[in-house]
Amino acid sequence: MKLTTKQKILYVLKKDHDITMNKIMKHFTISEIAVRKHIHKLEQQGFIRKHTHKQDIGRPYYTYSLTEKGHKTFPNQDGNLALQLLQDLEGLQGSQAVTDLLSKRMEREKNSFHEKIKNKKLDEKISRIACMQNEKGYMTEVKKSEDGTYEIIYYNCPVASIANSYNEICKNDKRVFEELFSDCEVLSRSLITKGDPHCRWTIKKRTKDDLR
Repeated sequence: MKLTTKQKILYVLKKDHDITMNKIMKHFTISEIAVRKHIHKLEQQGFIRKHTHKQDIGRPYYTYSLTEKGHKTFPNQDGNLALQLLQDLEGLQGSQAVTDLLSKRMEREKNSFHEKIKNKKLDEKISRIACMQNEKGYMTEVKKSEDGTYEIIYYNCPVASIANSYNEICKNDKRVFEELFSDCEVLSRSLITKGDPHCRWTIKKRTKDDLR
């Protein structure tokens, strides 16, 4: 789907968090004046904010980031209703009922992934999972380093409001990855629910020395 200029600006800021005008312009072929007009309009509408950075020498420079309203323009699976239902369930049947329900979700996610990646090599497993998560609104990116370590990065969390209240969701996500990549070391480097700009998962295949 082709994005409008305003949508693309929001997308760039969602992915790159807090950046200068020069970095924003790397994503556009239209003039800087045209992009600035769209940014100014988005700022007036409350979707983005401009930050002033003073320097010891020279003029201040500016960076741009999304406001809460700007973040809400991206896919969100949960909304207030799902969170309220979990809170109601906890009130009626206790915290264990919520834990059991989220564990059920974890099993469903794991089975869904497994169907798509069974009998595949590691690189294809990573690619397929990234595509599936991207379809759910996670704004997924995969990076591979020279030593064969993979990073799966989520620039958006469509279940953030629930995960902020029930961190079992993040823990369950890690358990799913550990089971799907049982011959790998899985590490959570950053989480949106902890105030980081994105979620970053590192997946590294274990060597023979690691298994000793």
